Amino acid sequence: MGRDPLKNTIKVYRKRLWTGWPVFDRLVELRPGILINVFSTPGIGKSSWAMNLMKRVTDPDINRQPQGVLYVTLDTPLTTQAQRWWCLNTETPIDIVSKTPNLYRGKTDRLRQGHGWIEWCDTAISIYDLADLLKAVKEFAGSYPSLLIVDVVKDLLVDGTYEEFSTTFKLLKEYSMAAKISVVSLHHATKSVEPTKPLLLRQVEYAGDKQPDVVLGMYSRDEIDVVMSVLKNRSGAMSPTGAIRTRFRPDWERGGVWVQR
Repeated sequence: MGRDPLKNTIKVYRKRLWTGWPVFDRLVELRPGILINVFSTPGIGKSSWAMNLMKRVTDPDINRQPQGVLYVTLDTPLTTQAQRWWCLNTETPIDIVSKTPNLYRGKTDRLRQGHGWIEWCDTAISIYDLADLLKAVKEFAGSYPSLLIVDVVKDLLVDGTYEEFSTTFKLLKEYSMAAKISVVSLHHATKSVEPTKPLLLRQVEYAGDKQPDVVLGMYSRDEIDVVMSVLKNRSGAMSPTGAIRTRFRPDWERGGVWVQR
C-alpha cells in the first residue's frame, strides 16, 4: 500500500517554516524540498533580505520549534556579515559599529533565548562540496539545517557556463529534496538590467529556469524600498508577469518590513 497523500501533505506542512511576514507567508510556502531563487542587480538588498529571513525562521516567537540555518556567504566577507548580523540582532545602527563583533557569541546568546542555531561558511566551495558541507553540519549539529541560504549561487561555479548553471540548480533542488530542507539561492540579473525597473523572468542570469520552484525579482526605484515581484511560484499564488508585488524595506535595526502593494 502506498503512502497516504493527505498524511504526507500534512507532515510536510507541519515542517513548513514561517517568516512572520504575512504577505510572504501567504504567497510562498517555505517548506522542505523547495528551491527559491532571488535575483536582482548587485547592491539592491538580496543579502539584507536573506539575513532578515534567517533571523525570522530561527525566532521561537514565529516558529514554535525553530531549527537551524546554514548561511553560505561566498559574495561578502564573513567580517561584514558579522557586522550586519550584530546590528540586526542588537538593533544597533550599522554606521556606528566600531569593530567586528563575534558571530558565535551572538549565536550562543540566541540559543540561550530559545532561538534556532546558525552555522556560517565563507570558504570557497563548489556545488559538489556543498553536499559534504551539509553532511558535516548534520554531524556537528545533530540535524540538517531547515534552511540553506547560498549567497550568491554564481560563486559555486567555475566558468559560469550554461551547463554549470543548469547543473548547479539541478543539484540544489536535489539537495533540498534529499535532506528535506528549504533552499534559498541569491543570484544576479543580467548586466543589461536597469536596477530601478521591474524585472522579468528572462532577465535572470541563467537559462534553465525549470529547477527553482519560486523565483523572486528585486528592484528599487528610490534606494529605500525594495520591490519584490513573484515571477514564478509553484508553491502558492501564481504571477508569471510579476503582477503580484510586495515592498520590502531593509532595516538592520528592525529586521525588515513587508507591505502589500
